[in-house]
Amino acid sequence: MRQPPPFSAERLTKEIIAMQLFPDDSASPLETARVTETVGGTLAALDQALALDTPELFEDYIRWYEILRQSREVSETPSGAVLQALQTILAADQAQDVLQQLQPYLQRAETALDLDENGHSSFLRPDQPYAVEAAAYFQTVTRGSRRETIALLNQFVQAAIPVKDMYLFIFQPVQREVGRLWQLNRIGIPQEHFATHLTRMAMAQLAPMVVSSNRNGYSLLAASVGRELHDLGLRMVADFFEMDGWECYYLGANSPLEAIVQGVQAQQPQLLALSATISTQLNQVAEIIRQVRLEAEPGLKILVGGYPFNVAPAAWQRVGADGYAADADSAVREGYRLVS
Repeated sequence: MRQPPPFSAERLTKEIIAMQLFPDDSASPLETARVTETVGGTLAALDQALALDTPELFEDYIRWYEILRQSREVSETPSGAVLQALQTILAADQAQDVLQQLQPYLQRAETALDLDENGHSSFLRPDQPYAVEAAAYFQTVTRGSRRETIALLNQFVQAAIPVKDMYLFIFQPVQREVGRLWQLNRIGIPQEHFATHLTRMAMAQLAPMVVSSNRNGYSLLAASVGRELHDLGLRMVADFFEMDGWECYYLGANSPLEAIVQGVQAQQPQLLALSATISTQLNQVAEIIRQVRLEAEPGLKILVGGYPFNVAPAAWQRVGADGYAADADSAVREGYRLVS
C-alpha cells in the first residue's frame, strides 16, 4: 500500500493549539510538549497500521489511549483533536488522494471515540472454569503477599488442578483483568507489579510439573521482540510446548534481533515463536522475520502471537510469519501443524 507523505508532528501540534483548545489560543511549553507527545504516538500508530494495511490496529490504539486518558481525568490532548487537525491539514493541502487512502483508518478511529462499557467487561466471569479459584487468586496476588500466593498455589496443586488449567483459567484471566483494571485506573501500578511478579513466581514453582520426561523430537525457540518486558504470555506458550514434549529454548523478554538470529543458528529449532504486545512493535517483528529467513535453515517455521495479532489476525501474514496463535493452547496445535 502506498504510504502518505509524513505528517509533521510540529504542524499537527500547531493546528491543534489553533483549534482553541487553549483559552488564549496559545499554550505553555509544557502543554505544547503534551500535545506533541500525543501527536507523536498517534502518528506512530497510524504509520504502523498503514504499513500492515490494518485499520483495526489504529482503531484499537485510539480506543486504548482514550480509555487511559478519560479514566485518569488528565489534561492530555483528546484523540479527536488529532484526527480533526489531520483532516484539516489534508483539506488545506488539497491532498484528496491521501485523504481517500486514510479514510478507512480515520473512520475506524472515530468509532473508537464513542466509548462504552462493552469493551470493559471483566475477564473474571462466574461461568468460566475455576472461576472461584481465579477470583481468590486475583485477590491474593493484588495484595502482594508471597506467603499467601504460595499457600494458595499449594491448594491448587493438592486439589489436582492440571497445570494447563491453572495457566488458562487462573493465571491468564487474572493477568488480563489486572491489565484492564489498571487501564481503567481502578488499581495502581503497585498492584499490577505485585500480580505480575507473583504469577511469574507461581509459574516457577510449577516448573517441575511443566518439564515433561517424554520428548517428541521437536524444538522451539521463543522470544519477545525489541524492548518488550511483558513476557508472561510467551512464558506460558513455551511452558505449554514443554509440557507437550518439545525441547524449548527461551530467550524471553527484551530479545534483540542479533540474539534471536544467533539463538536460531545455535539451537537449530524447527519452530521460532515471536511475541509482541503493542502494535508499534510489528515493524520489528517483520524485520526480525526477514533477517531470520536470510540466516536460518529453509525448514524453520515462524509462529507469532500477542495482543496486536489478536486485534488484527491478518497481520501475521503481513509480517511474513507462517502462522499465528491467540493463546498457548492453540499455539501448540498450530506448532504441530507447521512442523508437520
